[in-house]
Amino acid sequence: MFVILYNKVFEHYVALFISDYGFSSTVDFLWYLSLKMLVICPLVYWFLTEKRWFRYALLSPIVIFSMQLFNAITNNEMPVDEIEIFQTLHFTVPLLLTLIFLAKAFDNQEKIRIWTEYQYNSIEFSIKKKLAKEQDFIKQSKSKLNDPKISIDSLHNLKDKLTNEINAQKT
Repeated sequence: MFVILYNKVFEHYVALFISDYGFSSTVDFLWYLSLKMLVICPLVYWFLTEKRWFRYALLSPIVIFSMQLFNAITNNEMPVDEIEIFQTLHFTVPLLLTLIFLAKAFDNQEKIRIWTEYQYNSIEFSIKKKLAKEQDFIKQSKSKLNDPKISIDSLHNLKDKLTNEINAQKT
């Protein structure tokens, strides 16, 4: 198939010859080429824009489709889409094993995060509970101070008790 292009900059025509690359017609080859590119381009874009770890799982279909496209262009006699999966096994098997390992590691990391969050919440609850008890004790002490029947000795005893409480908390 000949494609004639006109170049406005140099003002001349360029003839481009597109072979059928072993397909029954050039139209079939261009359809096959566009079909593969329609899959490869979004996968590559997704791989390049994704920031999370599972983006490496996209490498396997990218490699397989690229190999199918490469074999269709370079080998005129060989049937397409038959052995490319086996040709890419040396790349896809280690990739899949690595992804399984990463998935397991991230699963364990998620379990650790959940456990840590649980521990944090239980510690926070314990602290709030202890502070509530201390607040109640302070309120009771204040209510005793407002009582006009309190003597000086009871105020000294209350002061000593509060001082001992504060010193016990500091240590």
